Amino acid sequence: MVAIGMMRTKGWVVLVGFVISVGMAIVVGAVGRPVYLAVFGQVSECEVLRAEEVDTSKYDTQMWYSLQCGDRRYDDVYLDDHNHPRNKVGDRVSVVFDRFGLLSPDHAAEAKTTYAWGLPLALLAALGFVAFAATRPLEPVPPRRS
Repeated sequence: MVAIGMMRTKGWVVLVGFVISVGMAIVVGAVGRPVYLAVFGQVSECEVLRAEEVDTSKYDTQMWYSLQCGDRRYDDVYLDDHNHPRNKVGDRVSVVFDRFGLLSPDHAAEAKTTYAWGLPLALLAALGFVAFAATRPLEPVPPRRS
């Protein structure tokens, strides 16, 4: 977007570049987390040791869990339960953990590569438009009168 804005182009090119930039952000935000967890995540079967419902003014209520996954225990794990039934103490749940610790854990069903094609498609669209904008003839700038 910045590169296109620095070129001597008409306003519509900058506007289209802005729309593509916003579209890229939406695509990455929508499919980035599930794809990342599917590629770099590790699925574990866990037993719920504690389930606590916390009221927040911003997000209504959130469920925080303590999980026992094999020989490891995880305390204060937030699992988004909007698409899943709430877990009770003693329930078994499949959880995907990020191997590198960059993202918080999530339900294993949320780690999917279904829309992974959206990332390279959005990138190709953005790069194609930058190439189009960079190879357009420049508009002559009239000389300034002093």
